[in-house]
Amino acid sequence: MKIIITEKQEQFIIGTIINEAKQYPVEPKKVLIVKKYLDDNFVKGNYSNVNAEGNIENRPAAGMKNPKTGKIEVNLYKNQVFDKMEADLKDIYSNDKVRRTKFLKTVLDHWYMKNGITPEGLLKGTNCY
Repeated sequence: MKIIITEKQEQFIIGTIINEAKQYPVEPKKVLIVKKYLDDNFVKGNYSNVNAEGNIENRPAAGMKNPKTGKIEVNLYKNQVFDKMEADLKDIYSNDKVRRTKFLKTVLDHWYMKNGITPEGLLKGTNCY
């Protein structure tokens, strides 16, 4: 059986393969380390925001816990949670900042999802990031 493709289709296939090769496999042990960090230091939440069209949308946020009392000390937007994670978890992929950034963002996104991280450290719906 022969498959005939156009040059445009060939370029699409090659581009897809290259993009797949740029992804990293999920490492469950590291996912669980980050999840534990998030669970120990933050409480998931949302805040309402009015977008440019005038519609109300819920956006992810988190309350940062006081390490001594466990009470919420300050509310943070998702990007602020990420900045705190990045500062505190420098030892994860310490020699590859790009990989660490992608990994932490992916785990954070899944942490906000309902059942986004399994007890085994797998991410819902993906095995790469």
